[in-house]
Amino acid sequence: MFKFWKARNFDCSKAAADLQSYLDGEIGAETASKISSHLRQCVGCKTEAVKFERIKLALQRQNAPVNAEIIENLQQFASNIADPNQA
Repeated sequence: MFKFWKARNFDCSKAAADLQSYLDGEIGAETASKISSHLRQCVGCKTEAVKFERIKLALQRQNAPVNAEIIENLQQFASNIADPNQA
């Protein structure tokens, strides 16, 4: 896991907590702006964002129901990013 990095009081744990909502366009403008800025500066979080986007695209291309185990694994992955002490 990557080190947590603070960018103007907006650190990786804050970005990770809202990353999925940010990528889905389901977050307020102020928080979206902070996450966007953080992703430009933090290679670790940007890498995670790219992974999420690739997973979403792959699932959309399949156009098939998603196995509940896959959903659970993705949720656990996202939780581990938000709070690496859980792992």
